[in-house]
Amino acid sequence: MAIQSVNSSLSFGSKSNIKDLDVNVNPQKVVQEVGKTNKKKMAVIGGLAALAIAGTVAAIAIVNHKKVPSDVKKALDSFEATNALAESTHKQVDEIVENCKKMYDEVTELYRKGGETTSDGTVVARVVDKKIHKVLEEYSADGTVVRSSFFANDKLYCIQEGLETFANGGEKAVKVKISFADDGKLISYKEGFKALAPANWTIAKEIGFNDGKVAFYNEGIEISGRIPRKYAKKLNFEDGKLKFYQEGVETMMGCPENTQKEIEFKDGKPIFYQEGVERIMGPVKKIAKKLEFKDGKPNLCLEGIERQASGTLESAKKYTLGEDGWQEVNK
Repeated sequence: MAIQSVNSSLSFGSKSNIKDLDVNVNPQKVVQEVGKTNKKKMAVIGGLAALAIAGTVAAIAIVNHKKVPSDVKKALDSFEATNALAESTHKQVDEIVENCKKMYDEVTELYRKGGETTSDGTVVARVVDKKIHKVLEEYSADGTVVRSSFFANDKLYCIQEGLETFANGGEKAVKVKISFADDGKLISYKEGFKALAPANWTIAKEIGFNDGKVAFYNEGIEISGRIPRKYAKKLNFEDGKLKFYQEGVETMMGCPENTQKEIEFKDGKPIFYQEGVERIMGPVKKIAKKLEFKDGKPNLCLEGIERQASGTLESAKKYTLGEDGWQEVNK
């Protein structure tokens, strides 16, 4: 079955849209509850006539008498959970960016002061001239360097916290590393870097920027042979807005290969949600479940999608949303 979209008037986000409704509406019961004073007369009237006399409540029952198929409900529930996680992760990214900007201002001000010494003569921070650059070092109570900020031509270009190095000077571990452009705009953010072996390391979180705007956010990265192999989460942004969200990503030669869940957005609205995605160096091979949206509303649900020998994608099950609710489309 070829994949296609169907228009829908359902407004997604309303719990009533995906709630199982009672199929077995009892006209006599509705009538009795609405007009107990007319029991004898109303009891004679059955079916649609009774529902019409009963009024608005009964009419709504007719319109919504269809249950949401279990396959569709599972897909909708999974989308809602994944979408909520995408939103919370987006907020987390915004908070990290704001903290980076505050840190830039604080470190720059401390550098301009030439460091800091307490009233009892304890050096809290000092500027060290390394010839090719200057380093603002900040110390803990026991004299350990807790943060190093690097300046070239009096412009901050890098902040590092919790740096550990190998004997050859290579990075062994970094708690936080932030890079800036000459104009102070963010270039990159890295958190929880650990080198496991040469060319193999893990990164808890990383953010890339384009002209100061967030371009991507990655979380739970595993790198082997200098090539990313796994991501717990991947978020891509377009002009600072969330464009693509992925969970449980496995790669081949650095390109996404298998993904547990993913959502694509346009102008803040979902275009599609899919899970259990398998790719072959780019093109999709299989998709376990997929929801398609129009104007932010779900209108198509597909299951068991596979690429055929002809190159087209076909699904084992297909559900469309119409005036009577979700309906399975037979082949």
